[in-house]
Amino acid sequence: MSMPERIPQQIQWKFYRAKQHYDELRDVLREYWKSTPVKLNKDPHTPDGYIVQSETDPPARFGLIAGDFLQNVRSCLDYLVWQLVIANGETPNRVNQFPVCDSTGKWKENMERNRLAGVHPDAVDLIRSFQPCFDEESTTAPHPLSVLEELVNENKHRQVLFTAIALGQFPSVRPPVAFAEYQVTRMRDGKEVPGERLVAFLTFKGGIAHKLEVVSALEIVSNFIGYDMLPQFEKFF
Repeated sequence: MSMPERIPQQIQWKFYRAKQHYDELRDVLREYWKSTPVKLNKDPHTPDGYIVQSETDPPARFGLIAGDFLQNVRSCLDYLVWQLVIANGETPNRVNQFPVCDSTGKWKENMERNRLAGVHPDAVDLIRSFQPCFDEESTTAPHPLSVLEELVNENKHRQVLFTAIALGQFPSVRPPVAFAEYQVTRMRDGKEVPGERLVAFLTFKGGIAHKLEVVSALEIVSNFIGYDMLPQFEKFF
């Protein structure tokens, strides 16, 4: 997660701090899966189905670290708007912030509330182009900024980002960063034969990111902001 040199230093500091949280979470999750925290059992309610079971819920520490990561990344965006106002020769104020809009109505509302007052018009257009509601690429995956905004609001205003253990099949799930792998068996013509590979991984409990492995979800968000977004604002500084 490197940063273009001309991006203001305070934004770089926040992004670097986010990377530290990312590295910490990745490391503790790898240790977690080494401890064999879950067992794979046949699902009594589904023919040929399997479930993962654990005696305890995943440690709250995982959600706390993820929340710290997301808060630092979100701060990068608000810092960006603040610095864009200064770079444009204007004075920022407390209404300035980076909007994340999943509808055109919400974008209009944020513009009426002067969230980007003092930002150069070209930079406003660039910010607009990154909004989920103006994303021209059709995809079934949640937009990285939508994932960021939902999880940050949950963590900041409601509760800790609780996690849960999910079960998926390669290659139908994004390969997780840390996981437990199982080779299941199936009965064919009265004989037990090797079946598919299943993976147990940690995901966020509920919300639009609930099918994504936790570290992979953070990686999607950080790559979008660090590699796709922020470099394009370098020309304004």
